[in-house]
Order: sequence, then structure tokens, then C-alpha cells
Amino acid sequence: MKLFFDDRVHTLHPAFERHLTNIDTLREWDVRGLTGHNIDREGEVQLHNEACEKFNDLVADKEKLSPILEQLYRYYNELKQGKTVQQVCGKPERDVHLVIGFMRTGGTFLFKKLMDAIDLDFREFSHLMLHDSLPSYGFCLADHAEETRPFLLLELAEYTYWLNEVWPDNRPVVQKRIAYGHSPKYVEPYHGKNVYWWVTLRDPTDCIKSFLKMENIDPLGQQGYPPLWRMTAERFHGSDMSDWDKHTNYDKALDMWAAYHQDLMSSLDQLTHVTLCPFETFDELDPASLPLPIDLEGFKATPSKRPDYFDAQLHNRAIERVLSVTPDHYKPLIERYRD
Repeated sequence: MKLFFDDRVHTLHPAFERHLTNIDTLREWDVRGLTGHNIDREGEVQLHNEACEKFNDLVADKEKLSPILEQLYRYYNELKQGKTVQQVCGKPERDVHLVIGFMRTGGTFLFKKLMDAIDLDFREFSHLMLHDSLPSYGFCLADHAEETRPFLLLELAEYTYWLNEVWPDNRPVVQKRIAYGHSPKYVEPYHGKNVYWWVTLRDPTDCIKSFLKMENIDPLGQQGYPPLWRMTAERFHGSDMSDWDKHTNYDKALDMWAAYHQDLMSSLDQLTHVTLCPFETFDELDPASLPLPIDLEGFKATPSKRPDYFDAQLHNRAIERVLSVTPDHYKPLIERYRD
């Protein structure tokens, strides 16, 4: 559904539409799967179509829809005026735990453990609201803020509406959003006063190997990569992408890893609370020292064999790019991944 206000056309996020149509959250998680390795593509299409049909029925019911949109617009204006999501909720300030990190670095495992720690079943809450969907990727980038901030505010208003309806008042808030890692300092003030960042890290080739396998992408091919990669690459390399297009998907993915971590590692010192969670030593974290005690049982990183397409020169070049912007006290976390 499209809305027009503040001289802009806005589109409601699918997560909000699903919430308003009472789509079963258990079905959402069953279709997606926790790890993402076994996504039910056909089931996802069916779920999407069902949500669209139900939402169209809601749109036709003006008496029911109008107060929802009025409330959403109030939330939007309060966020625009400088209030945080927690303040707009109008409830006691809650701690907010945000999980960030590149794809296939253990973030979903950590997200689940955080939900366990606050005694909530993640499957009872919207997958799209909690796990790498909202806010939209491009709206989370600080270098696009002048253009996209109004759209970010609307999606945060939708998120606030959802929180107020489903999240227990006496529980910290947990969300996983890879996109936040590009500009965490930009999005932190919107979430509240007590924001805790959980940052997952992993050897670049290991996480890329896992992702390419999961998405059935040919590492040595040049096509079939996610469109988001190109958008990210253009931020770092400019508009002439002719050479980049000729790179293998493995090389492109390493470029994405480097770009993401250049943004992430250069931002960490600007954040209030940061917990670093390297994949390879995750089980060595002391639960008592963490901002939220979590049970680490069930996680054990096993050594990963380098794939046939591994290129040490490309791998180390990506690492050097990240080290060039990483504060000295964080450099050992990245240097350990040199081959």
C-alpha cells in the first residue's frame, strides 16, 4: 500500500502488512527456516500472496484501517521530532540488543540465544520484524540519509506500532539486522538510550563459502549474485562498474565482505556498548561478562577447509582494505584471518 505525506510517496513494509493481517508467525519461520539453508520458496510465495489478499481486504475496510494509519502517522511525526522508538512506545525504557555482522557469521545463532536469554520464543514473533528485513537495507545507510530518512522513519514507526502490540513491557528488545552494520551510529539514536550492539565476525572465505553454497551461486561464475552487491559496490567504486562485472562471484563476495567491514570496524568506537563475537571463538565468551547472560551450549566452530576456488591474494587484499580503517585495538580481530 502506498501513502502520501510529507510530499513523498511511502510504501508500507511487508512486515507491517503481515502483522496487520495476522499472518501466523510459526508459518513464517517454518517457511524461512532458522538457518536459511532450507527456505521453502513455494511456501514463501503462498504466504506472500495470502498476506496481500488479506491486506487488500483490510484496505477496503476504511473504518478499520483509518485509525491504524492515524496512529502510524503520529508515531512517524514523533520520531521525526527526535523521539526514540522506546519513547514513542510510551513505556518504561527497555534495553535494546541489536545483532549485526556479515552474512553467515553466526548472527542467527546469537539472535536465538538472546531470545532464549529473555525467555521469549522467537517463533512467536514476526520473522520479518525481527530478522534481517526491516528497516529496508538502503534506508539504513548514513550516506543516503538526506534522501531516505523519511522512509526510514516510517518503517521505524511501523516497527514501533508492532512492538507496542506484541512485545512484553518487561522484556528487553532484540533484533537482528545485517544492514545496521553499515551505519550503526546513524541508527543507534533512533532505538533508545540503552542500545547494546552484538557484532559477529568470521573468516571472510569461510562465511562466503557458506553463503555461496546456501544460495547455489557459482563461485567462479560472473552472474547470479544478489543485486544488493552491485549497489554496495557502487558506493565504494563509483559508477563505472565494467571491470567489477567481470570479476568472479567469489571475488565480488570478498569485495562485499571488505566493504561491509570497512563501514563496521570504522564505526565501533562511536558506539556506546559493543560486544564482539568472533565465530571461531564464540564458545569461549564468558556469559557472566556479557550485557545479557546467554547460554552458549550447542555452538562449536569446526575448522573449515579452504575451497578449491580459494585465492589467498584476493582473500588477503580484502583483509588489508578493512585493516586500513580499523582502530589499532581492534586490528587483531581482523589480522587473525590473514592466510
